[in-house]
Amino acid sequence: MTVLAALFCGADSTRAQSGQTLSLFRDAEIEGIISSYAEPLFRVNNLDFNRFAIHLVADDSLNAFVANGKHLFLFSGLLRRSDDPGMVIGVIAHEVGHLAAGHLTMVRGAIEDASAMVILSTLLGVGVGLVGGGEAGVAVAAAGQQIGTRTFTRFSRIQESAADQAALRSLELAGRSADGLRDLM
Repeated sequence: MTVLAALFCGADSTRAQSGQTLSLFRDAEIEGIISSYAEPLFRVNNLDFNRFAIHLVADDSLNAFVANGKHLFLFSGLLRRSDDPGMVIGVIAHEVGHLAAGHLTMVRGAIEDASAMVILSTLLGVGVGLVGGGEAGVAVAAAGQQIGTRTFTRFSRIQESAADQAALRSLELAGRSADGLRDLM
């Protein structure tokens, strides 16, 4: 998948910004198994599984993410390194937790808020620099950027914790063990 295609479906923005591409692969057997794991988790969260696409990423990273509210990306590294199916199911439950809670929409707002904070602090830093000297202006701009980064990081940690809690509830409602998820936590 090219960076442009990844951005089109809202794929992992960190990878897209770094210029990396997502190399997708197809395997009917793996996709069928993943679907059998995922469908009950979508169902207990009142999400229509048929509206979602599962994408397999040829990458050895222990990673998965959801994008654009309808794409679930699972990395081959996750599939290879999971000791048992429960770990993969736990990760899927975590990602479904993000979808069910509407985190993707909230992330966009948090990014906009953090970006606005950084832009304002940069402008303020330029103003301070013009009036009070360059070092003071740089300090103001840097402080604003650091606050924006910390604010977004805190937001992200809260979202991840909420997705973990949602995953535990989903696994229980779907009658699946949470041991695999706990092993990854």
